[in-house]
Amino acid sequence: MRTIAPRSGQKVEMPPRVPGRFASPSREGSARPRKTSSFSSISKWTERDGIPFLLVPEATNVDEATRARLAAAGGDDFYISDASPLGVAFNNLRGSSSEDLIRRRVREGRPGSPCAKKYLVSNTEFTSEPICTASRQYQSLKIKQLQSMDLPAEEVDFRIQKVMEKSCLCEDLASSPFAGSATDDPRHSPAVAVCPGPNLAFFSALPRWRRWWDTSTGGFN
Repeated sequence: MRTIAPRSGQKVEMPPRVPGRFASPSREGSARPRKTSSFSSISKWTERDGIPFLLVPEATNVDEATRARLAAAGGDDFYISDASPLGVAFNNLRGSSSEDLIRRRVREGRPGSPCAKKYLVSNTEFTSEPICTASRQYQSLKIKQLQSMDLPAEEVDFRIQKVMEKSCLCEDLASSPFAGSATDDPRHSPAVAVCPGPNLAFFSALPRWRRWWDTSTGGFN
């Protein structure tokens, strides 16, 4: 597989073209991945590139809505983002409920998370005690700072968008098992974040664990 450079928003490159598993090149010369639900003749591929466990109900505790999004996603839907509050590259899924929540909070004029758990607090740019860059407190302070700076409007808008891109991973990465359930805590995030591998773009089936096991070991024909 080709190297993936960790740049925000970059389209994740797919594995090299293999006959029989990819669509023919388009007129522009680019090859788009073709979804496959066939499990024959892919044993060597799954051993080399990894089995997409996020699609296997017995293997991962992913809610049905997120699993359906993953199964329907194509190559353009998986990308490397700046969603992590710690500033590390984060494989992301376009259209996740975590992204939807971020956009809704921005539309409502209250970007950022309430930051109830505080597991990823690390920034002391504005406070003596560390706070999280995904928190409402940090984003409010950072946006005010950027708006007061003598910078071109386009640069200010770009930097603000990068600030508001952060996800509350303390909540959203752990929300999947509780998705759709009621909670007494209004600060609890109903959104789900997921960190998928790019090889998921080539799978659309939601198989049972036994079938994946037989596929990876060569026992399923």
